Amino acid sequence: MTFRLRVRFTALATLALAVACVTDPVLAPGEGRLSLEEALAELEIPALRLAMGAFTTLGPAPAPVPSACPFQAASESFVCAPIVAGGLTLSQSFTLVSATGAKQATFDKATTSWLRVSSTISGTRAENDFTTTTVDGEQELTVTGLLTDRHTVNGSSSTRLARVTAGSSSAQPVMTTVTTKLKNVVLPLIPSGAPVAWPLSGSMEILNTTFADYPPPLPGPGPVVSGVVVVFPGTSVVEVAMTDRAGTRVCRVNMAIVEGVGCAF
Repeated sequence: MTFRLRVRFTALATLALAVACVTDPVLAPGEGRLSLEEALAELEIPALRLAMGAFTTLGPAPAPVPSACPFQAASESFVCAPIVAGGLTLSQSFTLVSATGAKQATFDKATTSWLRVSSTISGTRAENDFTTTTVDGEQELTVTGLLTDRHTVNGSSSTRLARVTAGSSSAQPVMTTVTTKLKNVVLPLIPSGAPVAWPLSGSMEILNTTFADYPPPLPGPGPVVSGVVVVFPGTSVVEVAMTDRAGTRVCRVNMAIVEGVGCAF
């Protein structure tokens, strides 16, 4: 099994906003509660791919597959078989919790209220014949409201990268930390076969901080910080605030028709 395409932050000089107002097909109360596989797959929706790809550095990882994640009594969680791709190892586990706060050994549509997915990524990948990057990261995500027709995703990740280039005049690797946050991302529960529904509200944040050690007599430039904040309004057209050394730019991007998000003026 391999990770999907690498995430790219695309600077858009112009953007024709074909406003894709995806309807929100609301289910009747108590109808259409998801299976465990469907609940986990909510973490793979297009709106969240940037954050998931920023965590792994190889693109969005697949959601845990329950059949590959046996229950471990000691931890009261389901521990998945590791996935290896591109020199990196992804380890995942998830925990099921009832409305009363009790951990569960089986998923039950009538009682499982929320789930938590824990992941780590580690290893060394080859960028090219001369450069390697060592990766070490962790991610915690929760999906709450499983007993309702509105599910909410919260969580964060932190991934540390050490990039080394053979023959470089600097003896130190280029160090980068990538952090992500998902804040109260509300997902509607939709009928099977309906078009993808975009988050009704909430936000996604990605921050990249890089330290580079320059050899004497060149001065170190200090950290280079860039980031993006995406606010979900209920359609595929999202509000984006992108920050780098040039300042902060705000725009709207249709995530249904472009790869990545970015603003350029």
